Amino acid sequence: MLNTLEEINKRIDIINEMLPKFETTERKEIKKNNKQIEEGIIPIYENESNERLIKRKGMIGKIVGFAPMVGLFVGYLIVPLVAIGLTSMTSSFSSVQGM
Repeated sequence: MLNTLEEINKRIDIINEMLPKFETTERKEIKKNNKQIEEGIIPIYENESNERLIKRKGMIGKIVGFAPMVGLFVGYLIVPLVAIGLTSMTSSFSSVQGM
């Protein structure tokens, strides 16, 4: 059984080597930075700044993702409610002044 597992692992390794490697530039940069951190070229605090950068980009993504929903609520619920309130207030003030 051990031999068959080793053979399967070898075949998987061969297939992985044959497949094209699709990596973004960010992934390459992260791998490069991790390798440099392991070698001691880059101090660890730069890795922490990368984590903060990733968190910040995540927050920007959440804001961009929720912006249409917030716009929908403001445009369809809040603006008409304020407009109706203002028109009813002006009509009631004008009726009070007419007395």
